[in-house]
Amino acid sequence: MVFVEGSRESVQGALSVFEEFEAWSGLSISLEKSTIYIAGVSVEEKRSILTNFKFAEGELPVRKCIKEIEQMCPAFLWTGPLLKNTNAKVAWKEICKAKSEGGLGIRDLGK
Repeated sequence: MVFVEGSRESVQGALSVFEEFEAWSGLSISLEKSTIYIAGVSVEEKRSILTNFKFAEGELPVRKCIKEIEQMCPAFLWTGPLLKNTNAKVAWKEICKAKSEGGLGIRDLGK
């Protein structure tokens, strides 16, 4: 797994390192068998990277993970490590309000 800045130039820099490694070792990576995961970059930059490099584009299940965490948070707040979905005393949207608005100031991950 290799992490880069998220620009076309940084991806090219990483590939240059792999080319140098290939020259020393005789081992090379297969771009056709490699997957790139892109997050936090502009649509234009993402398009540039995918156009210039023949990686398969992968997707991380971030939204699914956030949804599961959001389901556990209220259960943990009311029942601790038992994580029961019952016994809620206050709606989760109320808990997520700022303290100045009567909530606990817990951040709603879905927003």
